Amino acid sequence: MPRGGIIALFLSLLLEFSLTQEENKDHQAAFSKSVTAIPYSVKPVVTEVFFVESKIKTIPKAAFVRNPQLLKVEFMKTETSTVELGAFEGLINLKSIEISNNPLTSLPLGVFIDVTNLEELVLKFNQLRGLENGLFEGLQKLQTLQLHENEIESIEDHTFDGLDNLAMLHLGKNNLAAVSTEWFSHLSKLRVIRLYENKLTSVPEDLFKNLPNLEEIALQGNQITELSPNLLPNKEKLAKLFLDHNLLTSLPEGYFVGFPKLKALTLRNNELKSLPEGLFGEMPKLSELSLQQNNLSTLPAGVFSPLKKVRKLDLSKNQFVTLSADYFEGPERLTELNVQNNKIQSLDSQVFENLKTLTTLKLAHNNLQTLPGDIFEPLTKLTKLDLSNNPWNCDCNLIDLHIWMKSTSVKFTSAAVCEHPENLRGQEIISVTEDQFICPTRAPTTTSLATTTPTTRPTTKPTTTMLQTTAPTTTLTTTQPITTVSTTTPATTSTTMSTIPIITTTTSTPTTTPTTTTTTPKPTTTSMATTTFTPTTSATSTPTVPLPTTALTTTPPTTTTTALTTTPPTTTTTALTTTPPTTTTTALTTTPPTTTTTALTTTPPTTTTALTTTPPTTTSITTTKKTTTTLTTPTTTQPTTTTTTTTTTPPLTPPVSFTCPFETADSEPTSAYVHQASLNVQQCKSRMMIYMALAVVEIACTVVLAKFTFTLYCLLQHRERMNHRVKLTHFSYRKEVILRPM
Repeated sequence: MPRGGIIALFLSLLLEFSLTQEENKDHQAAFSKSVTAIPYSVKPVVTEVFFVESKIKTIPKAAFVRNPQLLKVEFMKTETSTVELGAFEGLINLKSIEISNNPLTSLPLGVFIDVTNLEELVLKFNQLRGLENGLFEGLQKLQTLQLHENEIESIEDHTFDGLDNLAMLHLGKNNLAAVSTEWFSHLSKLRVIRLYENKLTSVPEDLFKNLPNLEEIALQGNQITELSPNLLPNKEKLAKLFLDHNLLTSLPEGYFVGFPKLKALTLRNNELKSLPEGLFGEMPKLSELSLQQNNLSTLPAGVFSPLKKVRKLDLSKNQFVTLSADYFEGPERLTELNVQNNKIQSLDSQVFENLKTLTTLKLAHNNLQTLPGDIFEPLTKLTKLDLSNNPWNCDCNLIDLHIWMKSTSVKFTSAAVCEHPENLRGQEIISVTEDQFICPTRAPTTTSLATTTPTTRPTTKPTTTMLQTTAPTTTLTTTQPITTVSTTTPATTSTTMSTIPIITTTTSTPTTTPTTTTTTPKPTTTSMATTTFTPTTSATSTPTVPLPTTALTTTPPTTTTTALTTTPPTTTTTALTTTPPTTTTTALTTTPPTTTTTALTTTPPTTTTALTTTPPTTTSITTTKKTTTTLTTPTTTQPTTTTTTTTTTPPLTPPVSFTCPFETADSEPTSAYVHQASLNVQQCKSRMMIYMALAVVEIACTVVLAKFTFTLYCLLQHRERMNHRVKLTHFSYRKEVILRPM
């Protein structure tokens, strides 16, 4: 078509439209705020009259008697509070009346008796409080009756009788607390009934019995707690059923079976805790199903299987913790699934296996922390996905999902951000790099070795000792470096003893006599940095030993500790003499000792035992069984633990060595103790080997570092010598002067 023809066609259509508008305006008359009364007459061509925000408080009798051609009369926001009987007298052709948004509280009976051809009556947004029988008398042709947004509390029975052609009855948003079967018993042609947002708590079982042509039932916004199993006997033509915003806690089994034309079903905003098996039947026209905002936490397997044509399924705002693939068996054409605002923590690995047609998925506002990367792979047609407002844990378990999110073409309607760990909080998952998805490692388990606290426990065992009184004095002299090892309980910690010239007086109550000394010949004597030991002492009872005294003499540089022999109630004094600058260290060794038994002869009135050692001998005084030994500590004394500090002068300090625990021969060890001791010995040896290896490595590193330093130093010296060399060469200088005349 040429351009000129197109322009001509457009102009002709525009002209025709403008003429039509003029004609429409000609048959309509509108009156605004300035009008305070209904005009006596209007133009003969006017068929529709509109009063908008006029000040017409009363519609008088015979107001339109001179305008029988009118087809529509409307009063909107006109402050009308009264309609007189016979107000519409003479309007035999009238098809529609609307009186809305007015303070109208009542209507006189028979007010519409003169408009027998009326097809639409709109009385919405008023203040009507009740409907009386006979109000709608004579309206056999009425098809639409809108009474919503009033304050209707009661309706008399048979009020709607005679409305044989009524197709739509709107009673929503009123104050009805109950409904009667008699109201609708003669409305056989009724197709739409709306009772939403009233105060209904129940619905009679036979309320819809005589309404075979119902296509829409709206009961939402009430307080209905239960539905009768036979409430909907006429299901064949029902297309819309609204049951949302009630207090339903359960539904009868098979309640929605046999609805071939049902297109919309809403069950949202109830208190449903579960759904029965077989709740739904085949509904080929149903395209939307809403179960939003209930208390559902689980669903029976295959509950939606008959709903083959459902495209939108809303399960949001429930109590689901997980979703199973069994829930979604059946909806073959589901395109939108909304499960946001639940408590979902995990998803079945195959949950979306049967939803291959899904295009929109909403998982926002749940408790999801992680998901496998292949969870959305079955959704080949997915275009929109919402994963926002979940506490995502962005660790190594989320890497696969992160990779999928970056590689997919799916549109994310809202950003999904990390909640954990703390350093990634608030960052979008897509923006995080792969090396930031780190799983925290557990700290290594540290095993604490139990340390036995040394405790002095004197043990007294009665024995009979045969003493010889032939020699008044017994003297034990050692001419070579020996170590006297005490048969004391092995200790797990070490204490270094330091002696200061102090005189200590010790009082002992049991009668004791030293009887046995255990000596180890020529042991390898090493000093320890710290040594702690717990002596187990025994007492030997003697019949009568008056005033025994034991004196310990220590020659420098040796520090010696000796056992005391006392008889009750005699006080025994032990003198400890130590040269101040000289110290020795006591060490315990594990060399099997050679036990030597020396009989001490005690004669009244005194018995003196002298122990003489030559330096550099390290001596430990040992008491055998049945001997009481008192350890005098010159510095710190506690009830159960004796700890002494030794100050060692560098020239006289022997080399350091490691000693391991050993079992004393004083008592018979148990198997558990032997096992523990062996473990301690093994640990000690292992640590010693480790320390030696570390020492070797350290020495090697030191040697290498020294060699490297020396090499570097030599190199620097060499370069410095080279820089200071000066090579003299032949140097000549010549200056030429050329004189030219001016």
